[in-house]
Amino acid sequence: MATTFDSAQYLGRLAETMGLGPLSVSDRLLDDHHRRLLSCLIRCSEAANRWDAAPETIVMQLEEYLDAERQHFMEEEALLRESGYVAVDTHAEDHGALAKRGRLLVAAVERGDMSAEAAVLGLASNFVDHVLRDDLLFKSHLEFRGQMPRFRGVERSLRRGAAGGMRASRPTLEGKP
Repeated sequence: MATTFDSAQYLGRLAETMGLGPLSVSDRLLDDHHRRLLSCLIRCSEAANRWDAAPETIVMQLEEYLDAERQHFMEEEALLRESGYVAVDTHAEDHGALAKRGRLLVAAVERGDMSAEAAVLGLASNFVDHVLRDDLLFKSHLEFRGQMPRFRGVERSLRRGAAGGMRASRPTLEGKP
């Protein structure tokens, strides 16, 4: 007996997981974008699994996902640049490669060379891989960035002390050096 893979159910489970937890990138805007992209993928999967869905409708759904993905990439890259993320150019190149793969998948569906379901799974795989491989690195950057003011203050204090601007002394019981 053959079993079928239900991508809508799979994506629904991913959406629950993306309801944040370990896949959160610690930025409300980007997490919201990721949830919207997953919701769009779920709609694509549902359209692909409808027996009466017109191919044009499915392609339109897939193109809506690519448009949402493109907008997300632009906004994410702006945030990366604004935050001083050093790997922003590499991240942007990865976005370009993902967008190209997405366009190739949709074009294959339009030509009839690939099922819409396979394209949805390819898009979902690209999305999850990118979040796990690249966006979670950005999460580390954001978390570290949140710590930076404390570290900078300590560094300034240490530099002043090393330059002779501060006198090293022990406090007395009264709290005075």
